[in-house]
Amino acid sequence: MKLPLLASIEISGAGEKWRTSIKGSDSKADGTGKLKGSPVALDMEKLVRLYRDYQPASLIERLNAMRLLAPGTNPDETGHLKFRAVNDTESYRLKLAQDGTPITVTYESASGLGSGLEVVYSDYARVNKAWYPKSMAIKFSDQAQHGMEVHFADVQFPASIQDREFHY
Repeated sequence: MKLPLLASIEISGAGEKWRTSIKGSDSKADGTGKLKGSPVALDMEKLVRLYRDYQPASLIERLNAMRLLAPGTNPDETGHLKFRAVNDTESYRLKLAQDGTPITVTYESASGLGSGLEVVYSDYARVNKAWYPKSMAIKFSDQAQHGMEVHFADVQFPASIQDREFHY
C-alpha cells in the first residue's frame, strides 16, 4: 500500500495468480489460469478497496471529520474501550484495546447499504513508532462466509516505494 491512494493484492497458488491494483478510483487486474473471470477475481477490486480504506491510518483520517460518542471513559467488562463515530451519512462502531489499537470496526450507513461490514484487527507488530495489525479480516454482513482475511509474517514500512511497484 501507499496511502491514501494506492493498494495492490496478489493471490497465487496451484500454478495460478491474480493481482488487483487500485489507484484512487481506478483499478487494474490481471492474472493467469482459472482465476480469470472467477468470483474471486471479480470480488478482488472491492476487497482491495476495503483493505486500503480500512487501514488504521485511513480509518483515523475519516474519523477525524466525525463526532465521537462514547458510553463512558472506562473500559467495559472485557477491558475494551467502545465508542461510535458518526456524521450525517455514516457511522462506525469501534472497539479498542486499552492501548488504543483497534480490535473491531463495524460500518453503518444512513441508507443501510453496506451496513454491518465488520473489520477485525489482530496480532499487532511494532514498526518504528507505530503499531500495525499483522492480521486483518473484512467480513460482509450479507453472507457469513464472504470477505477477506490477510495475515502477514512480517511488516515493514519502507522509506519509499515507487508507484510502478503496484503494477498499475
